[in-house]
Amino acid sequence: MNRFINLLKALSDSNRLKICAILMEKPLCVCEITSLLGMANSTISEHLSVLRKNNLVVYERDGKWINYKFKWPDNQTEKMIIMQIIEYSKTDREFSELVKKTASVDREIICSR
Repeated sequence: MNRFINLLKALSDSNRLKICAILMEKPLCVCEITSLLGMANSTISEHLSVLRKNNLVVYERDGKWINYKFKWPDNQTEKMIIMQIIEYSKTDREFSELVKKTASVDREIICSR
């Protein structure tokens, strides 16, 4: 039961929900996430930490970047719940536009600033 409650707590923050949604689209580095959400690196790192602790995000090194990606839970019930939350969130115009914008984010441009 604790796992489920912690999962819901992790997804109860709109910024963490947005991070999950954009990472479902493609792996991103912190600079890309920061650019998309318009938040400080430290804030993004805090949110990523919560998501990592709840096994919703994993990361891997790729040269000078650390790529974060969404990790679907093994539990089918948890997976269904997350899918429903994300689909419902996409009914919000701002949320939906953010997810669409993810496809065009370019780390070569963003991270070289």
